[in-house]
Amino acid sequence: FSFYFTPKSSGEVTVTVTAHNYIPFQITVPVTGSSARSLFLSDKRIQDDNSSLCQGNGDGQCDAGETIALWLTLKNNGSSLLDSMKAQVQCFSPLITLLDSVIPFGTIPSDDSLESALPLRFKIDRDAPEIWTSSKSDSTAIFFLQITDHGNNWYTDSIGVDLFAPDLEQRSKNILLPQTGLSTAHAGDS
Repeated sequence: FSFYFTPKSSGEVTVTVTAHNYIPFQITVPVTGSSARSLFLSDKRIQDDNSSLCQGNGDGQCDAGETIALWLTLKNNGSSLLDSMKAQVQCFSPLITLLDSVIPFGTIPSDDSLESALPLRFKIDRDAPEIWTSSKSDSTAIFFLQITDHGNNWYTDSIGVDLFAPDLEQRSKNILLPQTGLSTAHAGDS
């Protein structure tokens, strides 16, 4: 089995291989830094208040029916300046409607981070169920980014958000007891 991944920092990666009726095999692989360009998404910030960018309830999560402004932070882990950075965004979830597909970042110095100049804006279907990024659903909200600089060097990364459905609560309920066969008439009633 072959797989590819891009480590986002130096250190060690532990890989565990398992199979039914086999003893797990584990190995630690060293990850060293590179003087080449290295770029990755390092953080996200969800804005869901009622502003010119988004419409929501301000709870900091992506709820069904909301319009979200997702601010993304890129980290330049390489040794050279990255100039005129921008990201082309795609999302294949049928529950997500992208309102912006190009996100500008600007210039990111070596070993520095920068939040996007504008947010990634998207609308969540009002009937969206609760779906976590860890689910294997085709409706999972994963955003795929192709990030380019002024020299048309490109990098790819992805980021997901959990979707939440409205939780309804029932309150102030009257409890009615079943008929016991006893008369509820008051004295003097006929």
